[in-house]
Amino acid sequence: MTNARIFSQSLSDLRAQIDTCDDALMSLLKKRMQIVADVAQLKKGQQDAFIRPARETQILRRLLAESGTLPPAFVMAVWRTLMMGALQYEDPFRVGYVGEEGLKLGMQLFGAITPHHGFSGYPELLQAYAARDVHFLILPLKKASSWLAPLKTLSGSFLFHVPLMATSAETMEALVWGQGLPESSGHDFSWHYLPRGAAPLPHAAMVAETADGSLWTSEENPEDTQGHFWGYTGLLA
Repeated sequence: MTNARIFSQSLSDLRAQIDTCDDALMSLLKKRMQIVADVAQLKKGQQDAFIRPARETQILRRLLAESGTLPPAFVMAVWRTLMMGALQYEDPFRVGYVGEEGLKLGMQLFGAITPHHGFSGYPELLQAYAARDVHFLILPLKKASSWLAPLKTLSGSFLFHVPLMATSAETMEALVWGQGLPESSGHDFSWHYLPRGAAPLPHAAMVAETADGSLWTSEENPEDTQGHFWGYTGLLA
């Protein structure tokens, strides 16, 4: 057998193995979505949070710990897509953002499967959230002076930070606001809003300051709250 024929046969065998893996993955995906449908049916009429950031974070931590040589970014992208596909199936939702940077950050977390709606500015974005035209907000930290004070009037909490692989406030680019349970995943940042003139939070660092107040974060010390406690965001790495 010539080298060319050996190469061709080996390539065909490997491609057949890939096809087998694809078939197995498709079967598992269909099974997973059926379970998602069962969960949605079970939750129907229940006062249960739609998005559970703590559970999502715990799942991702477990998978990353088992990922071996798979690149973490690949694992994150695959499972975030699966999670968002399941949530869109359960109850379609929309994400609001401002500018190209906001869209890029939103796509990192919610993926292309989720509808993203752009707005001309943060007043319009917050108004759309209050009207339930969008359900989650992408809020870049470097633009905090545009959204921090008005956020006090809206229901919800900080649910995620972007990127999810960030391990410190310095490496976070944005926060995600929406309706959800501010529950701990076991290793998180806690977020607090303090009105201007309030005493600093112990064990916390100021992330953004405006004329009306400031945003503080610490590693899971909600008991330090003197102002508004605005929820947790999970550390993954």
